[in-house]
Amino acid sequence: MQIEPKGFKMSKKHLKTDMLMKVAFPHGTIEIYHKTEMGNLKQVFNMGNKYRLDNNESTIELEKFLKRQTTKNFISTLMEVNECERKDIIKVVGRGRGAVTYANLQFLIYCAMQLSTKFQVHVINKFIENDILMNRDTGGVLFKELNKAIDSLPDRIKSVEQQNSTDGKLVHTKNNQGIYIYVAKAIRGFIFTPNELYKYGDNQNIWNSECVEPKHLLKRIEIEKRISEAIEFGFITEYYENDNKTGLKDILPRLLK
Repeated sequence: MQIEPKGFKMSKKHLKTDMLMKVAFPHGTIEIYHKTEMGNLKQVFNMGNKYRLDNNESTIELEKFLKRQTTKNFISTLMEVNECERKDIIKVVGRGRGAVTYANLQFLIYCAMQLSTKFQVHVINKFIENDILMNRDTGGVLFKELNKAIDSLPDRIKSVEQQNSTDGKLVHTKNNQGIYIYVAKAIRGFIFTPNELYKYGDNQNIWNSECVEPKHLLKRIEIEKRISEAIEFGFITEYYENDNKTGLKDILPRLLK
């Protein structure tokens, strides 16, 4: 399930950086780029073969699987239907022992299906039903929108008289980077356990780690929307509470609940 704010429609154009995520499954993790949706194929086979061993089935070698005619036919069909090149479906990055084979999400699901029905269901649930890649990006985009909302607070911008006279946009004199970090840490601190934060260094990379579940991403989206809307609708009028005006820093703990 993907959550989007009112008037916001997530699309690939919002994804500027192709970040590598780690997505956890019962038998390990898959490293996958969230923009191109290209994942580590060897990791898929390592996990899929563990499912097979659980069912007393023989393992399947990746190299032999790629040489199967049925596999080649499936890749050709993807190329035809998606109107793309082979490298958009499967490609090798690097050389020698450091080479990694990546495949797009459609091919990853196909491989999971050939390896294990249970593994296929887990992959579909994670990537399709829970839309973990898109929800990760939605959270990232909404955080940027939240930062813009913070920039709009009166005590974080110049006075109206000092606005840019040419385009009418507010000109900022204050560096709000510290506030962005403070709010981000507060959100992470509410969503993740102390042990999870300690393991991943309490930094933003935790969103790309294997400990992230769909519920974490949905909660992040919900919180970021709630704070932005509180600013947009005038419930929060300052960052620091002043002269009976509601300040974001003081009310933030209540917004996280």
